[in-house]
Amino acid sequence: MELMHTTDGWIDKLTEIMIEENMIPSFTSILSTAKDLESLFGSVKNKLLNNPTEASAKLAEVLGELSLILEFVEKETVRYLEIYFLNDKSNFIQCRSALLSLESGYVTIKGYEARGHCHKIANIYEKYLDRWFSKVLDANEAQ
Repeated sequence: MELMHTTDGWIDKLTEIMIEENMIPSFTSILSTAKDLESLFGSVKNKLLNNPTEASAKLAEVLGELSLILEFVEKETVRYLEIYFLNDKSNFIQCRSALLSLESGYVTIKGYEARGHCHKIANIYEKYLDRWFSKVLDANEAQ
């Protein structure tokens, strides 16, 4: 029993640190970012697609990193919205499992693992995307 208490305390502390350091984005900020990206790409997509370079493959890599957190949020949201305990308790284990993953901090840790790696994205931007965007897009779009 002491081990379980210690583990729970460790997870709580890790979660607290991650929240304090802004390492875990909120659902609102994730959805806002997704909407901003959709709008941005809608306006510059054709210019970028018509000028493929090595940078275009790197842009796909960045988008892949960003999609990890969006896929995670979608999966977990569906999982929690599906929680409904039936009277015959036939789905008890599935629903209880979803609730325990949230309560235990598992979802927080998995969310942290799923988020895009900022340093990787920044390196790709500096090495490939910045020049490509400046070359292909007008000044306002490139920012």
